[in-house]
Amino acid sequence: MTSIRCAVLAAALCARSASAAWADPATTVVTLPLDFTGSTPLLSVRVNGAPAGWFIVDSGAAPCVLDDALARRLKLATVDTGAATGAGKGTVPYRSYRPDAVSLRSGATRFTCTRMISLDLSGQPAILGRKIDGILGGAFLAQYVVELDYDTATLRLHPRDFDYRGPGQTLPITLENGVPHVTARLTVAGVAPADRSLLIDTGSQDSVDDELLLQSKTPLTEVEGGVGLGQTYRVSFGRFSRVRLGSFELEDVPGVAPGVPLIGGEVLRRFRIFFDYARSRVTLEPGPHLRDRFGFSGPELRLRGAPDGAVRVHDVPAQSPAAASGLAVGDLITAVDGTPVAELTYNRLQALLTRTGAFTLTVRRAGRTLTIVLDNPPPAAPPP
Repeated sequence: MTSIRCAVLAAALCARSASAAWADPATTVVTLPLDFTGSTPLLSVRVNGAPAGWFIVDSGAAPCVLDDALARRLKLATVDTGAATGAGKGTVPYRSYRPDAVSLRSGATRFTCTRMISLDLSGQPAILGRKIDGILGGAFLAQYVVELDYDTATLRLHPRDFDYRGPGQTLPITLENGVPHVTARLTVAGVAPADRSLLIDTGSQDSVDDELLLQSKTPLTEVEGGVGLGQTYRVSFGRFSRVRLGSFELEDVPGVAPGVPLIGGEVLRRFRIFFDYARSRVTLEPGPHLRDRFGFSGPELRLRGAPDGAVRVHDVPAQSPAAASGLAVGDLITAVDGTPVAELTYNRLQALLTRTGAFTLTVRRAGRTLTIVLDNPPPAAPPP
């Protein structure tokens, strides 16, 4: 009897020790390292013990999402099916799963999502240059006070009773269909400022998108939009003279329209952000890049279908420096200033192609190798 009792006690102690090794963000602050593709935050996550994969931390999504292929490998039982919308036109089919059937782990932290679906995310490498296993949306963010720090590349999960103390400004948000919206005052050339409700979208690499841009008295450029889930479509690219968020004012901010009205990563990365869904508020703490100028938006690139590590040019905005250089849709960029594209990370390649000044591209077109000089102008000075 004694030996049985000791064995039971030992097992209980062992179980307690194992559970104590896991950090619970519902009761303690948890800090997790992030990686970024452009301004898109990525968290390394393991699902049901599978190898770790990248998940987008996406306030623009309401549910949590698994890639269809991963859900099939994990043999998850489908509860329901439906159709979802994304950045593009139309809908995409999804499958939903019981939340308790999907266990998520990042480092020494375990967590769940209150709503879990799967979608076909196979097109994400063409957009982000990474294989994406999933998305952490509002069904994850709403469980904590979530601190997103672009400057230190960290995600901190605070218990829901956390109260911010710092130099930032707290703004009210409205949760519409599980995603946060904030009121911003937008100004375009020749039009009176207007207050607009904008989705706070950490999953978008845009700056600000809103149809007020179409009223601008300055010329607009047609580019491809709706990049993400769904079908792409043509949009107009231009600049907002001013964007005001609370007491923060940004100048000469690029944007597109039509589409989902939103504030994306190119604005959000200038702040440390605290999402507090439970109390319908977001806190913006200015970071070191708050006053950085918004740069030139270069040719829109996709990695899909590009052989030998080259990058295929998917879209070239009319009247852009890329178009003036002779770069064309379908060109395969193989090198930048002599450095093979295959040796560059996706982030580094994007940085090279959008930097100010002249640089040389080695391009394959219809079986020929061409040398193209692209000269990006410096960002425009802010309006007086």
